[in-house]
Amino acid sequence: MLRAAGVETHLIVSRAAEQTRHLETGIDHRSRKSAADVSYSVNDIGAALASGSFKTKGMLIAPCTIKTMSEVNAGIGANLMSRAADVVLKERRRLVLVLRETSLHLGHLRSMTSLTEMGAVIFPPVPAFYTRPATGPAH
Repeated sequence: MLRAAGVETHLIVSRAAEQTRHLETGIDHRSRKSAADVSYSVNDIGAALASGSFKTKGMLIAPCTIKTMSEVNAGIGANLMSRAADVVLKERRRLVLVLRETSLHLGHLRSMTSLTEMGAVIFPPVPAFYTRPATGPAH
């Protein structure tokens, strides 16, 4: 959708996201990489996205694990994902975390509050049942 809108996209995929992609979707590795204009290794801490001088409109982490959320909240740039998110916050750009893990303890909730105070948007992927879907997701 972003490509159709003329938005340049940069992709970082964590090891956990690769496992999720493999287990939950029919999207293969090549299709995923070809969907973005530029792809990076999660270990490429020297990539352009790790610098505030690289201008972006923002960053979306989807899905976002509790681990990644916690690294971003604490300012720990353990890999390119958390470092790029830290840069987005530092530069006052939009950061959206699609956190789908449950259940949550007080530490998780405090991290979400702290990130929201820093300008991040916490966006749990809550399905809308008011449309009365008749079938599950297409595969």
